[in-house]
Amino acid sequence: MDKKQFKLITTHPKHLGRPDQNLEPRITSNNQTSLKENGNNVDLDIEMVDQATNGLYYQALTAQMNGRLKMLNYVTTH
Repeated sequence: MDKKQFKLITTHPKHLGRPDQNLEPRITSNNQTSLKENGNNVDLDIEMVDQATNGLYYQALTAQMNGRLKMLNYVTTH
């Protein structure tokens, strides 16, 4: 196969990243919880609540998208 046939095309300058971009990681800290003896301030209860919240958001959004896709499928087939 000719590699020229499969050239990647970007529609926005930030798509796929560019080698000339200076991307720097950003470290953020959460200072709202107390520091434990081992230097860790991760609160398992807060993390579990955040995980449950994200799961509910994901389920709601996928249900909504599935409904819209079913509507489009119905419209295009009938």
